[in-house]
Amino acid sequence: MNWYKIAKKYGGNDISVSINKLWASKNKLEKVANDIEEGRLSYSRGKLPIVSKSLSIRGAFFVLDGHHRIVEDIINGHNSIMARWNEYYPFLDAGIGNEIPPDSIKIVDFIRQNSIKMDNINELV
Repeated sequence: MNWYKIAKKYGGNDISVSINKLWASKNKLEKVANDIEEGRLSYSRGKLPIVSKSLSIRGAFFVLDGHHRIVEDIINGHNSIMARWNEYYPFLDAGIGNEIPPDSIKIVDFIRQNSIKMDNINELV
């Protein structure tokens, strides 16, 4: 699904989200980590990541789009990120078939567990 088309159609709120509240699919994060280790960074820098609120994990936001940008920001020391959210984005666990993937993990925990680093970030951007 193209979340940017939905965001453009419905608008949204630009919100600041603590990195400790961001969750994503572990499978997706493994792909992002591999890209970063091979020097492939976000190609859509400047666009806000798209997040959905979680109903089952209080205060959590699940990343729908923008995984690379978020991981890069966290590794570069950001404590929060700007993201786009509004009430038209699906609640991922509202019982309508949009469940949070069973392999979901806090993004900061994934980064710590996998010791992801970007020592050469300034050379690649």
